[in-house]
Amino acid sequence: MLFRSTVMSTVDVDLDDIVRSVVNSARAGDPSAQIETELEPVRLQANADAVTRIVTNLVDNAVGHGGGRVRVSLARGGTAPDGGTGAGGSEAILRVDDNGPGIVAEERQSIFERFSRLDPSRNRVDGGTGLGLAIVHDLVVGHNGTITVSSSDLGGASFEVRLPLP
Repeated sequence: MLFRSTVMSTVDVDLDDIVRSVVNSARAGDPSAQIETELEPVRLQANADAVTRIVTNLVDNAVGHGGGRVRVSLARGGTAPDGGTGAGGSEAILRVDDNGPGIVAEERQSIFERFSRLDPSRNRVDGGTGLGLAIVHDLVVGHNGTITVSSSDLGGASFEVRLPLP
C-alpha cells in the first residue's frame, strides 16, 4: 500500500460535485472526448483531495486509453437501511466505463500494482509511470472501499469504486 502510514482527515463531501468538476476539466482538456454522465447526489465522509485524485485518475485513464467514449456514473447502492438492495443503500458506487481495448481478465489484478503498464511499448513519457491505478487502489482501500475492473458494455474497461456511506 502506497499510503499505509498516511492518516487521512475526512469531511462531508458531495461526491457528485467532485465528479462533475473532474468531468468538466477532462472535457476542457480534451474537447474531442465524448464523456457522458449519470450522476445521483451522493454525500459521504471522505478526504476530499483523495476522492478527487481517485476520480481524476480514473477519468483521465478512460479518456487517454479508451476509444474516445467515456461514461461516468454515480449512484447509491449496496444494502439499504431496510435490509434490501438498490437505491438508498450503504455505498457510493462510482463507475467509469470506456470503449477502448479493455483489460484482459488475466491482467486485471496486476493493474493495481505499482509501476504496472499493460503495453510494454509505452514509455514513461507517453504512457505514464504505472502509478495512477496503484494510487487509486490505495486511496480507495484507505477509505474502506473496494475497486474492481471488468468489461464495459461500451466495449472497453469498466472500473467500479464502492465507498461506504455514513
